[in-house]
Amino acid sequence: MDHSKKLYFLAVMPSGPLQEEVRDLKLIFRDKFGSGHALNSPAHLTLIPPFFWPLQRTDDLIRSLDRFSIPETPFEVELSRFGAFPPRVIYIDVHENLHLEQLQERLKNYLDDQWKISALLRGHKPFNPHMTIAFRDLSRANFHKAWTEFKNKSFNEVFIVDKIVLLNHHQKNWEVYHQAYFGKN
Repeated sequence: MDHSKKLYFLAVMPSGPLQEEVRDLKLIFRDKFGSGHALNSPAHLTLIPPFFWPLQRTDDLIRSLDRFSIPETPFEVELSRFGAFPPRVIYIDVHENLHLEQLQERLKNYLDDQWKISALLRGHKPFNPHMTIAFRDLSRANFHKAWTEFKNKSFNEVFIVDKIVLLNHHQKNWEVYHQAYFGKN
């Protein structure tokens, strides 16, 4: 492993009670369906997927994120129902949100202009916002059991997006490294 680089990703995150509510769902999936890998990160919506970044340039990245966030304004995101990417992923779905889509596009373009971030990403997938509650270690058999139980359950919550969060991979977990608040310098 190259110790001169660190693995990061960028996201928006709910706070307070909603963060705990999603953690409780992840605990249910760990205890009932044997899928605890999602507990390795806080509840979030990924804006920019994992990328390796040189340690000596971390402060530059943080300043860049802070500059990007200054003109941004807070907006609401509505979480609605459960969804799945068979045969391994179950998530909380995000109600269509033009503000979120535009934020992600602006951020991606900004980071490409500043740092050519697209070249650093581990794979390329279109933006599909969702809040993962079980994946990777969810067996196919348990996926079907869990999906049968959750596919018709409702989940309706709203949270305010007022910052972009930089998370870094530390040992086995993803941890908040920096928060770039909207409208602040």
